[in-house]
Amino acid sequence: MFEFINLKTGEVKSAFSYREQNELIYIKFTENGKEYSYSKKFTKILDNNNELPFTIYSFQRECYKCKLKNVY
Repeated sequence: MFEFINLKTGEVKSAFSYREQNELIYIKFTENGKEYSYSKKFTKILDNNNELPFTIYSFQRECYKCKLKNVY
């Protein structure tokens, strides 16, 4: 799933998949759905691929004797 902006209307929509061909972007809203074509000029794909498939946690621990703080 990804999101895109229709620059003509300003709408943000979510869709299942897309492919680019020449000056058009073909977008499917469901897995087995119909493809709809949009002009590349009026469509901006929002990149959500920066998300990691896992979460990184860190915690701070303090030694009860020396009060030294360690970050893990």
